[in-house]
Amino acid sequence: MRRLLVGVAVAAFALAGLLFAQTPAPALLKSPQGEASISTLELNAQLYVAADDFVKAMGGTIEPDGAGFKVTLLGRLGAFAPDNQYGVVRDELIAMPALPTVIEGRAFVPWQFFRGFLGNAGDFDLQWNAQERIFTVSPRVRESLTVGMSVIDLDDITKVVVQLSGRTEFTINRKQQSYIIKFGNPIGAPFTEQSYQNAHLAKALFRPNELELQLAGPDVQGSAYRLDDPFRVVLDLRRGAPAVAPGAAGFIKLPQQRLPGIRTIVIDPGHGGTDTGAIGPSGLEEKAITLALAKKLSARLSRQTRARIVLTRDTDDLIPLTQRTAIANEFQADLFISIHLNSSLRKGAQGTESYFLSLEASDELAKQVAERENEEAGAPAAPALAGDLNFILWDLAQQEYLKESSDLAETIQDELSKATNTENRGVKQAPFRVLIGATMPAALVEVGFISNPDEEAKLKSDEHQNRLVDAIVTAVDRFKTQYEAKLGVTTTPAPSAVPSQPPTPAPPTAPPPAASDKAGR
Repeated sequence: MRRLLVGVAVAAFALAGLLFAQTPAPALLKSPQGEASISTLELNAQLYVAADDFVKAMGGTIEPDGAGFKVTLLGRLGAFAPDNQYGVVRDELIAMPALPTVIEGRAFVPWQFFRGFLGNAGDFDLQWNAQERIFTVSPRVRESLTVGMSVIDLDDITKVVVQLSGRTEFTINRKQQSYIIKFGNPIGAPFTEQSYQNAHLAKALFRPNELELQLAGPDVQGSAYRLDDPFRVVLDLRRGAPAVAPGAAGFIKLPQQRLPGIRTIVIDPGHGGTDTGAIGPSGLEEKAITLALAKKLSARLSRQTRARIVLTRDTDDLIPLTQRTAIANEFQADLFISIHLNSSLRKGAQGTESYFLSLEASDELAKQVAERENEEAGAPAAPALAGDLNFILWDLAQQEYLKESSDLAETIQDELSKATNTENRGVKQAPFRVLIGATMPAALVEVGFISNPDEEAKLKSDEHQNRLVDAIVTAVDRFKTQYEAKLGVTTTPAPSAVPSQPPTPAPPTAPPPAASDKAGR
């Protein structure tokens, strides 16, 4: 939350100057706490309310915090700031139609902030009657949502995708050998009970506002996240150590809602361990060069972008392809970049090329590159899915990030081409298994041909490695600036993190996250 509150107040002071001549007008607030008069202000057709009046009438508290204000209401902590068009409560963003402002130390905020706050914190609705100048707080009537459920097997993970017709709050609770997803709205289920011949999931049972997933064994554990547009709850099931003792209860810790912007970048050094990747004429191994480049890239990106940088590996370890994007999802990454070296039987093959995910390769050469990268880790050449499952997985993995992934790959390729002064092999798409499941813009970069003796020699040198790293850093910084400009946000960096080994999914024994200050995002 502190990230939201830090920033310059120039815009606020300018707006305050415009508002100073405005005269606050009273309005009536009707709520379960009673009736109270609150001050309002209109500017550019937007209605503002005096935050202190509203919070006091609702029995809460408000206090300055840095450049913004902390609000405690209905037992929940939230915040807003004069330089940010997003408020926050319970780790949820609240979009406002205009910036809050401060006049002589008193905060005025668009009334939609409190509508979002009450809806998230207390299941209340806030309505404004402009003719009678009355705000009304009343319990929110919850509509019934339709639900669809898909079960997708992907290597050692079973993805349970629950799609709803609208947004709703939910919790996921471990109860003996089941996960219970409890929804804030009543649901219209596609079935009452269904069994599965699956390594992780035995049965699914729908009830009026919950879904029970009976697991195939006590050692099946889960990690969960949500996706929007359309709203989906995704539960990844995999085998592992018993998540909780038999008969015990606990909660899956859900990742926090992402704030707009690029704050966390995951760099994936291709291959590792027994998977050497391609080998050059002199014996140079792809896995060693990708790791060296990733470490340099991590240090440079951290300094240049001030984002948190995470490596999927920082030692010579074999990390399964599906686990690499799982790491990115666990860290709530905003970008995922996988680093590789190319190889060809054609003696003079050279240059760089960049990829984004597609179930269909853009050409035969792109298909061969994907097959080689997928096979080197012992995986099939392409996802073994058919028909509608292809669409479901594609939608789940990258559909909503297709344009951003294409732009990221294009920007990286442009900078690499200028920096290396070699053949620009362009931007392509292919079914790279390492990109499947990434819930953020993602690209795979082939920075050179290790099979070419001349390029192999360059790849050994610090000078050429630094040239490649500088190009990717410039590209990511360009993409970040353009991406955040479209969103209309300015990010404050998260602390850098480079794990020595891949993180394991959050254990289901932790309670669901309470409102936090997001300083660790």
